[in-house]
Amino acid sequence: MSRARRAGTRPKAVIIGARLKRSFSVHSSDTEEYVTPKKRLRKDISSPCASDSTPSSCRVIRVAARNPSVCADDFDLSTALRRCCTRIDASIVGELKDLPHGKGLVPCVQRLLHTIKLNVKKRFCAKDRIIETELYLSWLQELGFVVTGIENLLNAKIPGTRQRLKGLGHITFGILYHIIDGFISDVDHHHDGRLSRGAEEHPIYPVTMSLVEEAKDSSTDSRAEKAVRLAEEALAKYDRVMEVALRRLKAESRKTLKSARTIAHKERALARACCLLCEQTGFCEDKGGTGDSILQSTRRLMRQWKAEHGITDADEYDSPDDS
Repeated sequence: MSRARRAGTRPKAVIIGARLKRSFSVHSSDTEEYVTPKKRLRKDISSPCASDSTPSSCRVIRVAARNPSVCADDFDLSTALRRCCTRIDASIVGELKDLPHGKGLVPCVQRLLHTIKLNVKKRFCAKDRIIETELYLSWLQELGFVVTGIENLLNAKIPGTRQRLKGLGHITFGILYHIIDGFISDVDHHHDGRLSRGAEEHPIYPVTMSLVEEAKDSSTDSRAEKAVRLAEEALAKYDRVMEVALRRLKAESRKTLKSARTIAHKERALARACCLLCEQTGFCEDKGGTGDSILQSTRRLMRQWKAEHGITDADEYDSPDDS
């Protein structure tokens, strides 16, 4: 008998066989091939973790894909700007930046102004006899959330920094420009159709007093003066925010003749519109009746911009509405 048997020890081959048997026994079948798990290296991009040593702290960060351009025909600008009155988040900023510029923005603005007029009409019942100036003031005051929302957008900062969010000049100025342009067009449309409508009920406009009724009511003069004063205050706030948006637009734009011509085109159109608004409402009325003090700061900056490129009021040019 060998020395190993006498000592009660097992042969080396038997020990190795037992170890192999225990290794296979952890699988569902002894016939399955045992494959040693691949060690995940720190640079292994197939692994969501940095290494196997710290699997519990591993997180898979999913970056949301960029949304396609927002369709102006479907976007609810009114709801978006109301959200901006209380909170600015990345999603709403992205949606606003994706909106089309220029005339492509008009459908959104038209729906917003339509909602404004409906909201004002709901506040007045059929028996309320208001004067025209009070109606136009109500439209302006209803636009307060637009001014507040855009002001918050322009003041929003990159989280963790003191830097303001970039790339908002184009869309904020575009929204404010098209809204004030649409508002003045609505005033003009209502003013021109006043005589033809008479006292009949209108689906959008509340009933306003006729000129004869205003002349017979002694309170209309003081009411008109109050409405004009409040409207001028609302327009002054609108002007302050619009000027900030224009400065941001100028800082973010290329210093090209094309951009200056676009601003010159808008300034000329805005000057005519403000003159019309002053004539029909008495807002910011001056000796010449030109309405030069309506949106005064914004229009001054627009004139400075075009003057930097040598553009004058006498110049004739065609400029696309691309902002």
